[in-house]
Amino acid sequence: GLLFAVSLVPALWLGTAYLISAAILGLVFVGLSLVTFRDGGRRAAAILFHYSVAYLGMLFVAVALTASLA
Repeated sequence: GLLFAVSLVPALWLGTAYLISAAILGLVFVGLSLVTFRDGGRRAAAILFHYSVAYLGMLFVAVALTASLA
């Protein structure tokens, strides 16, 4: 929850395109976190771990693309 909220803060400077991409990426992250919490299995944890790495990369791409469009 906190990670999701903090990831939306740069939208104040980067605008709507970043806000939409960060919100979608964050909601997927929260959903996978809930599945991992409920399931507790190694497979769910591995999926969440790999998504977290991809999440950071995609968030940085969103920042770069939004900044280049400005």
